[in-house]
Amino acid sequence: MRDFYEILEIERSSSQEEIKSSYRKLAKKYHPDLNPDDKEAQEHFKEINLAYEVLSDDNKRQIYDTYGEEGLKGNMGQGGFGGFSDIFGDLFDIFGGGFSSGYDTSYEDFRKRPVRGSDIRADITIEFKEAVFGTEREINIKRSETCEHCHGEGAEPGTEKKTCDKCKGTGKMKTVRQSAFGRFMQVEPCDKCKGTGEIIEDPCKECKGIGKKVVTKKLMLKSLRALTIKWSFL
Repeated sequence: MRDFYEILEIERSSSQEEIKSSYRKLAKKYHPDLNPDDKEAQEHFKEINLAYEVLSDDNKRQIYDTYGEEGLKGNMGQGGFGGFSDIFGDLFDIFGGGFSSGYDTSYEDFRKRPVRGSDIRADITIEFKEAVFGTEREINIKRSETCEHCHGEGAEPGTEKKTCDKCKGTGKMKTVRQSAFGRFMQVEPCDKCKGTGEIIEDPCKECKGIGKKVVTKKLMLKSLRALTIKWSFL
């Protein structure tokens, strides 16, 4: 399971300035133009951009901190990731326009990859006796699930999505820029369909077009026992 904070080599309490500073350093280090024969570096570069896209936005960062990547995907849905232009702007600043964007992948491409769901963490207080002999606890957890009303389509049942006329259903827009070092191509999600390639004219009334909903589930933990006990002496 990837951790966006570890990818950017920062702490969870890092400020936006620290996030941006670390991103600039790592983006320059792993940029494909500087590592043309290193596929691992190129993949890491894509993850760096994805992590920065999430953590540089306060709302997306809050969702990620609360629900993990799985909750983020469920909440972003039709809204998509609209800040890729900020990433390209930062890359342009870093390299002065002398390199290609090195980034021909939209967030939709990352969403289509099979990714293990994020772990769910719950802090539970138990007595010392319970820690030794075990106990049971019922807890409430929040998770992202497919909307039952629209079956994850995001559109109201009985209606159809339309192919985006701006990107012709690709979900991507390409722009060629000229710099002092030559031409380079920039690829980013279509601003009309937010990278989905489709337009929802009649969003689902239950999930507001997202296709997923955050629900609360009850979970019974049995034989709960502390495997390691840390003692603190004051």
